[in-house]
Amino acid sequence: MAKTICAWCGDVLHDGSGPISHGICPACSASLLSDQKGNLGRYLDLLNGPVALVDGDVTVLAANGQLRRLLNKAAAELQDLKAGEVFNCAHALLAGGCGKSASCSSCVIRSSVTGTLASGESVIAAPATLIHPSGEEMRLRISTERFGAASLLQIDGLAGAAGKQESD
Repeated sequence: MAKTICAWCGDVLHDGSGPISHGICPACSASLLSDQKGNLGRYLDLLNGPVALVDGDVTVLAANGQLRRLLNKAAAELQDLKAGEVFNCAHALLAGGCGKSASCSSCVIRSSVTGTLASGESVIAAPATLIHPSGEEMRLRISTERFGAASLLQIDGLAGAAGKQESD
């Protein structure tokens, strides 16, 4: 298991023998969440890779510059959208929207975020597939980590639908 330290203050969160990973301690996450427009944006931009901060319903609270560039969207275009809407999942266009169709119960993004929030255990590079409205598959690898009452959702790889590819 990796040793995890708070990227903000440097406190050790999990003492492991593996490589060092970064997370955030409860005190720092509370401080950053209370100032979403300032420090939170700067914090997310410090993280390596495209990252969004999402709530328990997988609604984007904030996104870093790398994710905005990957999706070619401005911050205002992503905030308050659910993950399915952000990635143009065909199921998000059905009645009720993202999270409401029968297919959404098997969504890896949704189950990873809710599982991380419930258990506190991170998900690392889980394969996920979304269906673009064109019918093309969009393949992602995602990681999640609890961030106070929210979750960091990192896109570790993206291929398909938009013809883009992003990988480690």
